[in-house]
Amino acid sequence: MIKAGMFQLFETLGQIDIGQAYRQCVDEAVFGEEIGFDAVCPAEHHFGANYGIMPQTEMFLSWVAARTSRIRLWPMVMVAPIHEPLRLAERVAMLDQFSQGRMVFSVGTGYRKYEFDGLGVDINDSTDRLRECMDICMQAFGDGKVNHQGKHFQVNDVEVFPKPYQSPRPPVYLTTARDDSVRWAASQGYGVLPAAGFSPFELKHTYDIHDQVSREHGHGILETRPFFKWIYVDEDENRAREVAQNYF
Repeated sequence: MIKAGMFQLFETLGQIDIGQAYRQCVDEAVFGEEIGFDAVCPAEHHFGANYGIMPQTEMFLSWVAARTSRIRLWPMVMVAPIHEPLRLAERVAMLDQFSQGRMVFSVGTGYRKYEFDGLGVDINDSTDRLRECMDICMQAFGDGKVNHQGKHFQVNDVEVFPKPYQSPRPPVYLTTARDDSVRWAASQGYGVLPAAGFSPFELKHTYDIHDQVSREHGHGILETRPFFKWIYVDEDENRAREVAQNYF
C-alpha cells in the first residue's frame, strides 16, 4: 500500500511573515490528516530569512501533535551532527510520548555549510558526528545508563528520561545519497530515505544495497520504503505547470 506524506520546507518568499507561515503549515498538517495524508514532514534549517525557517522540527511537531490524532510526525530531517545528542534524545522521546507513538526519528548529515559555520561545527565532521550522535540516542532510548567515548561526544553513566512511547524506540531513518551511508544505516537496523530527485533506477539500487546488508546483520527487510518526489496538484494542468515552475 502506498502512503503519502506532506513535506514542509517553510518558505515565505518574502510574501508572508514568519508567524503566519508557521500557523499556515500547522493548519496544512491538520487538513492533511483530515483528507488522508499519513505523515507530516518538516525540514530543519537554520539562518534562512525566507528559506527553511524551521530551526526546531520537534517544537513545530509538538504543535501538530496537539491538534491531530493519527498523522505520523516524520521530520525530514533532523540534522543530527549539529545537535547535542542527549538533548536530542530527550526531545524525540518527549514528542513520542506527547503523540502516543507517532514519532519517526529521521536524521541526515546536513549539507548547508553556513548552517554548520553558524553553529560552530565543522561540516567535514558531519558523518562522524551523526554516527556518534545516533549511538548515544539509541542508548538513551534503551534501559540502563548511556556511556560513549568518541572523538566528538563523551557521555559517562547518564540515565536519560523520558523513554519513548514506542518500544524499543521510534522507527529510525537516515536520509542519504551515498552507498556507504546506506550500508551503515542497514547495519544498524535503520531504514533509509533516498535523497530527493533519485530516479527509479537509483531507488532500486539504494534499496538493493540496504536489503543485502540488512540481511547480513539479521535485521530483516524494510516494510516501509520511503521515497521523495516533488509534485503539484491542480484541477487545471496548465495552471499547475505555471505555478509549479516557480518552485521546482
